Amino acid sequence: LHVGPALGVGGIGFWVGDSVLKPLVLERQRCRIVARGPVRAVVRVEYRGWDMGNGTVDVTSLFFIAAGDRVTEHRVILENGASPRVLATGIVKHDSTEMLWDPAVAWLSTSGLQSRAGDSLMLALTVPRLAVIRTAEDAVNHLLLLRLEKGKPVRILISSYWQGETGHLWTRGDIRRFLDATGRRLNEPLQVAVERRE
Repeated sequence: LHVGPALGVGGIGFWVGDSVLKPLVLERQRCRIVARGPVRAVVRVEYRGWDMGNGTVDVTSLFFIAAGDRVTEHRVILENGASPRVLATGIVKHDSTEMLWDPAVAWLSTSGLQSRAGDSLMLALTVPRLAVIRTAEDAVNHLLLLRLEKGKPVRILISSYWQGETGHLWTRGDIRRFLDATGRRLNEPLQVAVERRE
């Protein structure tokens, strides 16, 4: 996937004025592998002293992926700095793709010929509905603008599907069914039922 100056898929910046401020001016950035087991991998990225132009913020990103799961969770935490902030995340914009946005479930996807091999790739972000401020675009990104409050993590679920996995394309219906199910991870509370058997 060619991303150039874009956020890629699920990368972060802050929406300042009318543009994305990426983590380019920092006091320190540190990346650490927290877990690398056969079942789960966890990566922690710390952005310290991220210059916002009118002060600095400290942000931590945590990435979780489980074996056999198509979804990576990106959890973003504002540790220090004025709150709330407008967090920007998104998907790289390519002319060869179709973008879909479902506000009811809060997922954004692109699909089309966007892999470096020239075949089809579906990329998607699913976020909590209550965190969404609005969608936006710039020259290189399809964006989701999210409310980020100090000490309250925002969860971003990153999904992808590559034509090379099976040799066939996902239809719009396939994409919608998959992302609707992914949205339930964030937007529907866990329910536990106990059944008594005699």
